[in-house]
Amino acid sequence: MNCRKENGHRVFPVYYKVSPDDDVADPASSGVYKADLDRHKRRHSYDRVATWIHALRSISHISGWVVTDHT
Repeated sequence: MNCRKENGHRVFPVYYKVSPDDDVADPASSGVYKADLDRHKRRHSYDRVATWIHALRSISHISGWVVTDHT
């Protein structure tokens, strides 16, 4: 998302086994992202995880591909 903001690069989201609508308002508070983000909060700095949360919120507003099964 930084490259999109700073350099105008295109972003093509691929939502693998999640919906772009899942927990968009606050991915860190509940749902499919909460457990993973909680684990990352224990291993990484607050600023780094906050950047990821911001990116999740930002990317949810971009059209992309939803992949539920690769077979």
